[in-house]
Amino acid sequence: MVSLSHDRGETWTEPTVSNIPDARVKQSAGNLPDGTVYLVGNPTGAKRRYPLVALFSHDGIRFDKAILLRAGGSDLQPQRYPGKAKTLGYNYPKSIVYYGRLYVAYATNKEDVECTIINIKTEQ
Repeated sequence: MVSLSHDRGETWTEPTVSNIPDARVKQSAGNLPDGTVYLVGNPTGAKRRYPLVALFSHDGIRFDKAILLRAGGSDLQPQRYPGKAKTLGYNYPKSIVYYGRLYVAYATNKEDVECTIINIKTEQ
């Protein structure tokens, strides 16, 4: 779903369905210092939670740049402990912009917490 604010979050438009595929991972979103909108998640359209990708947009509607953060496959460590609802992949990403970098933390296989750091000054 997508909802926009034109007054710094005071009011929001009615939510509409997005065309960005989603793995139901609870994406993380925000703005870079230059106003670029970012969205971190698993844009697969399936339940699997890899790859982990950062998407970027200058208007918050058309996301025309993507950076692969974690691919999955051989990049994904084996699950150590089986369990109910232990989805393989990069789960529940959370992000923050701090001193010219985008920090993305996520749970790998719901067993470990990892962080990927993007230098946003060189990515823009």
